[in-house]
Amino acid sequence: MRFRVSEPEVKPLFAPARPRVLLVDDEPLVLKVFGRSLVRNKYLVREALTGGHALELLSGQWFDVVVADVRMHPMDGFELLARTRELDVSIPVILVSGFPDVGAPARARELGAFAYIAKPVLLEVLRATVRSAVERRRWRSG
Repeated sequence: MRFRVSEPEVKPLFAPARPRVLLVDDEPLVLKVFGRSLVRNKYLVREALTGGHALELLSGQWFDVVVADVRMHPMDGFELLARTRELDVSIPVILVSGFPDVGAPARARELGAFAYIAKPVLLEVLRATVRSAVERRRWRSG
């Protein structure tokens, strides 16, 4: 029996033509709704159900922006944000939360989040925020 060993994906020197978005949420329905909205607007979307899976994807692929839920287990969105900053400080991270926490937006800013959006999320707001984050990433990287 022969095994085929695949090469890991290598991060490109330049950003891909279509913006790449990494969606991270432990709710598959949220990933589906956000993903469909972004794909319709010409984004390439990858999904992760956990922060750990997101970090694996981030370590080997180019992404223009990360959109992550705050409340996930075992790694929450704040920890994912901090660990993403360690991998690449130029990746904008948008945090999304459905739980009222008056200190969360300030904490997100302190950790370097690009934006903090409260659920329920208007898809127009999500798309506009992602578009702004992509523009920032491309401007800084190019």
